[in-house]
Amino acid sequence: MDRPRRFPRALHLVGLGLVAAAIAVFGHRDRAPEAPDLVSLAATADREAVAAGAATTMVVRLDVAAAARSEDAEIGVNLGLLLDTSGSMAGEPIEQARAAVHALVDQLRPHDRLTIVTFDSRAQVVQASTELDDLDLRALHGRIDEIRAEGTTDLAAGLGTLLTQLNASPTVGDLDRIVVVGDGVPNDAGPIAGQVEAARQAGYAITTLGVGLDYDEVLLGEMARASGGRFHHVEHGAALADSFAAEIFGAQRQVAANVWLQLSTGPGVTIARVVGHGPPMSGVHQHGVVLGELAEGESQEVFVELAIEAAAPGTTLELLDAVVAYDDRVGGAGRLERRAFVSMPVSEDAAVLALRDADVELGVAAARAAAATIDAIAMTQQGDVAGAAALLYANEQALDRSLAGNAGEGKNGVTEQQRDGVVRQREELGRLRGEVRNAAPKASAQDRWGAASDGYRRVAKEANAAAVDVLQAHR
Repeated sequence: MDRPRRFPRALHLVGLGLVAAAIAVFGHRDRAPEAPDLVSLAATADREAVAAGAATTMVVRLDVAAAARSEDAEIGVNLGLLLDTSGSMAGEPIEQARAAVHALVDQLRPHDRLTIVTFDSRAQVVQASTELDDLDLRALHGRIDEIRAEGTTDLAAGLGTLLTQLNASPTVGDLDRIVVVGDGVPNDAGPIAGQVEAARQAGYAITTLGVGLDYDEVLLGEMARASGGRFHHVEHGAALADSFAAEIFGAQRQVAANVWLQLSTGPGVTIARVVGHGPPMSGVHQHGVVLGELAEGESQEVFVELAIEAAAPGTTLELLDAVVAYDDRVGGAGRLERRAFVSMPVSEDAAVLALRDADVELGVAAARAAAATIDAIAMTQQGDVAGAAALLYANEQALDRSLAGNAGEGKNGVTEQQRDGVVRQREELGRLRGEVRNAAPKASAQDRWGAASDGYRRVAKEANAAAVDVLQAHR
């Protein structure tokens, strides 16, 4: 039997070298600056063609990847450390936190800049923004030894104080990063979203480290994702020193910072959702996505769901224009960008319409399940245990269907490693759903979890961290 005729896959304009073709399509593009090949952008659709005569939805995967750095390249780190010193940190946790901060100071280089703020019922500046070379390190270690745990958890006051300190001593060309360590629920989370946005606009990615089992994993995860940072669950404070070291090492190997993805659609096409990046949208033609930072060899995947109006057969739809902008952390070339464009033919050929990209389909199923995991944990916090369980179950079934449709070694480009990852994710969803019934609604702000078991809290935090990793797709 003859194979169905393949239409050319979505026309991918990948990287600056193909910007001229994008200009030909749209007719009015400003030429991007010439730049080294630090970051690549590629677009892949989940199908070969759009069905004629009916409205439909489809998915485009955008892959943003960073190249390797030269060995002699080095970045100065401008680090703001925000440390929870509330009463819940008393005893071994605060001792471990002090030890981790001591180790952090010892690993920084003379030209690195450090700011340390603690927060409990109030915020205190342990170290104003200063280069290590200008510090009396013995005196600094002495102040770290004096850190005590007491009072409540005013995270907003701490973050506001830290931002004031950082903004008072702006740097040029350094990698700006905030690391937040917390083990509890903040007194008032209301101001935090605005503070995180202010940090992002100032160029600071926020890495959050949740310690123990009582912190708000949804809040800390969202702080990281909204600013382009990382979120880590640290069950025991003894692991803080390693987490700090990983952040500093990663900072020194950055290729791109302040990574921002701008999306715009063609006629008759709108963005329905960017999976895991905000709520569903309606009728949106343009949207921006914060990606944050990329270290050498890292990549991120973004799945864009498009709503497409009915179109006539034989036409070609201009679907999506994507631009990734970033700061060059290797050669100091400033703000650079890459572009990708996707168009697709409209067809009535059933054989062609049946062609799908299994890699994209499995990937978007995993991203949807990760977003649902975060939503389900938030629903459980609000007492909607039944709704959370139903959402998790629906996504378990969706993963099962996706796995069943992509069974077989190497089918349609799906690797065994990718399938294994989705299988593990499906198992984690089932594990979380099994523990949700042990999570009672919170009785009060002081008793956030009510009768929730340690088992649920541990599983929820591990699942939330894994879901954030899937959505950020650093690998």
